[in-house]
Amino acid sequence: MTKISPGWTLIKIYTILVYIFMFTPIVVVIVLAFNPKQFGIFPMEGVSFRWFIKLAQNESIIDAFKNSLILGSLTAVISTGIGILAALAFIRFEFPGKNTINTLLLSPIMIPEVVLGVALLLFLRFLQQPKSFALLLIGHVVLTLPYVLLIVQARLVGIK
Repeated sequence: MTKISPGWTLIKIYTILVYIFMFTPIVVVIVLAFNPKQFGIFPMEGVSFRWFIKLAQNESIIDAFKNSLILGSLTAVISTGIGILAALAFIRFEFPGKNTINTLLLSPIMIPEVVLGVALLLFLRFLQQPKSFALLLIGHVVLTLPYVLLIVQARLVGIK
């Protein structure tokens, strides 16, 4: 039998504590969602689907959920399409400005998402563009395209 070093034991304990710290609030929210009272109390006085029914009857929430599904799906399709085509071009062909374009497409990954989102919003406001679904989709594609490009390029280099 192999002996486990004390260092690995500490790492395992630390990892377990991090998981507990991260997932406990999520578990508490899920449990309290079934609470019949307006405010969360422990111990709960019964189980209810009251809040789920209220959620299903809220048209604003349902519309936002539908928009999120459409936005996420379109973002995935567009980012994947552009990312695969761009990665193929960068790996298989030589052309002027190749490194510059690649760096430009990957640069959003180096900027925190919140900063990039606010910068895009301020830029669109500067251009006096009204907020629209298409502009929201473009912003999401800008955020996700670098990840697709990096992953596909890495796989294509391995195939080459």
